[in-house]
Amino acid sequence: MQTKPIKNASKKKILDTLLKAEHITLTGHTHPDADSIGSCLAIHYLLKNYKKKSIVISANSMPKDLKYMLGIEDVHFDFKIADITKKDVLVVLDSGDMNRIGEISKIANEYNQVLFIDHHKPHNLENVTMRYVDQTASATAEIVADIFSADLKSINSKIATILYTAISSDTGGFAYPNTTRKTLNIASKILERNVDLLALGRVVKKRYDEDSLKVLVNIYKKVVICEDKRVGYICVGEKILGIPISDSGISISECVMCMESVVIGFIIRENEKTFRVSLRSRCEKDIRGVAEKYNGGGHPKAAGFEVSKKDYTKTSIINSVYENIIKLLHE
Repeated sequence: MQTKPIKNASKKKILDTLLKAEHITLTGHTHPDADSIGSCLAIHYLLKNYKKKSIVISANSMPKDLKYMLGIEDVHFDFKIADITKKDVLVVLDSGDMNRIGEISKIANEYNQVLFIDHHKPHNLENVTMRYVDQTASATAEIVADIFSADLKSINSKIATILYTAISSDTGGFAYPNTTRKTLNIASKILERNVDLLALGRVVKKRYDEDSLKVLVNIYKKVVICEDKRVGYICVGEKILGIPISDSGISISECVMCMESVVIGFIIRENEKTFRVSLRSRCEKDIRGVAEKYNGGGHPKAAGFEVSKKDYTKTSIINSVYENIIKLLHE
């Protein structure tokens, strides 16, 4: 476990390290989203402009809602550690925690350098040798664009579309409160690089097939609105009606938070060994503090954590999270 605090490196230092590397491995958090994958892909293609070799990997299978993202065919999903033969520089993007990158965390110490680039509050930085964290950034893709901003001409239409898609996704189409003036300035510069708006729409605009619609209807049936009406939650397994939720492309958090009275929601995903809990807030309260009580983290409006079934039952984790949310609401 990292014991000494790591100070932010400069953007120039990060860029210089990447350009001096012989081979770069790029990865993000497990169960990736558009910002995580998009940030990896953007750097991957930017490095190609400098004749650098890189590979984008993900510990999970491809999420259905990212299947139309530009460049997705260049991501190595469900990778095996044995497949990674060149360990020079590892770049971890949008994870918030080295424990959230899957199996590759076990071999991070075999790399010459481990770069950590993020807009989350960092927790475990084990084996990280250099970091660049900006919690004011709306998305990790915003940071990536900022790092390479000195060479804006290297951002072609494909890279611009990937970056714009990632930032748009993490800001809810620039409607979430994490959107800043800097976000819009960077997005505007990216837009000038000929963003493919049709390709953008295929990712950020949700479209559902028949099976996904069945899952969506069932999710709404499972949402529980608590007595005070301000808190809502849902508990789900890995499948609904025999259909893997991960294949549906449905955002369960959006289903919970679309309820008019709900200002804080939580989603519990149950698997064989753990409960993964996602927290969302659309009020002034900082939900990250609740996640940190369970050694999790995230943002003021979106956070999460994972606990073992050895420590909690479904009922006890629901009650525990609900009690902590109620305390937060009364502070």
